Amino acid sequence: MNTISICLLWCLLWTGTASTPSQVPLDPEDGVYTTGEWKYQCVVLGAGTPEQKVTGKLSFKGKEVVGTPFARLKTQMGEFQWCGRECGTVLGWYRINPEKKYAKWIRVRIDESQEGPVWRTIKE
Repeated sequence: MNTISICLLWCLLWTGTASTPSQVPLDPEDGVYTTGEWKYQCVVLGAGTPEQKVTGKLSFKGKEVVGTPFARLKTQMGEFQWCGRECGTVLGWYRINPEKKYAKWIRVRIDESQEGPVWRTIKE
């Protein structure tokens, strides 16, 4: 292969991987993760201490997604579960392993028929 062919092949491989949706890691760090119209914001307070708290906010098309207890939502960035005040170390949306069995969960989707500043989830 000549140099031009190698460069073209590399460019094709690079653009193919750049458009692939990225998954939020199962144990995300502080930061903002985006894929397509999805955005996940994660804040870790007291990282590495017994008092560590994680808050996760999920947005779709620029609007926050509000869950219900044990709501489980599949996105381009992975699967997430909602945890309200009843959880000790997590608040809001958190990334889950889709292959792991969880004691309580309800599969939900976003109700795009509603107007308003936030998205609500409904049972599938």
